[in-house]
Amino acid sequence: MNKKLVLLLTIVMVVTLVLVACDQTEEMAGKFENIPDRAFAIESEYVVSVEYELKFGEQVPYPIMTEMENLSKQRVINGALATRALKIGSDVDGNPGMVFTSYEATYESQNLISIVFIANEKMNAQNEAVNFLFAATKDGRLMMNSLSLFGRVDANPNVEAAYSVFTMYQEQQEMEPRTFNEFLGTLFYFTGEDDLNLTINFTYLNENQNTVSMLFSEVIDYVTQDNQEFFAFAK
Repeated sequence: MNKKLVLLLTIVMVVTLVLVACDQTEEMAGKFENIPDRAFAIESEYVVSVEYELKFGEQVPYPIMTEMENLSKQRVINGALATRALKIGSDVDGNPGMVFTSYEATYESQNLISIVFIANEKMNAQNEAVNFLFAATKDGRLMMNSLSLFGRVDANPNVEAAYSVFTMYQEQQEMEPRTFNEFLGTLFYFTGEDDLNLTINFTYLNENQNTVSMLFSEVIDYVTQDNQEFFAFAK
């Protein structure tokens, strides 16, 4: 074969390989560039649907998230919702049964969702709640009690200030008192018109089911430093 032809074919092959490599590099770069956008996608189109599972001879309803942009986050929150909705306990006579009889999505936005599970009156149980911050981290963030919101005193000195606000409203609303340590374990959920007008509701069981409500703006400055960033949308 002519040496010039061999040289020409070699050059063509090298150029072709370089172009293919460039195309593959750009394709992979494009995929990785899309990951953060998808991970922190604005979840404005999700739907809270209802599923049923047969328990103790009855179809028990529980909520699931559908049509979320980030399917990984969807699996995380659906696992949390199903775990609570289908919790089994004992009634006042010691018989097994479903802890929760119903649920309510109390707040929904592109940043936050709160779902409250209503305890069966025959069960010695309190209402529970799941709060999910969609874009707080790559995997989102589940929050259920005051500790997850305010942290401990050794990590966040503002916890005691949050407790003082809680106590003031607890007394005004004539709910049963909570000690500081009990406050840290108190469950909460959100209600409100929009992200800038959130009401935080602390719910707990003493002799009765209690709910202490206040504007989130009154305690938002007392949450942990991480949560300050996560709740930036509420300021």
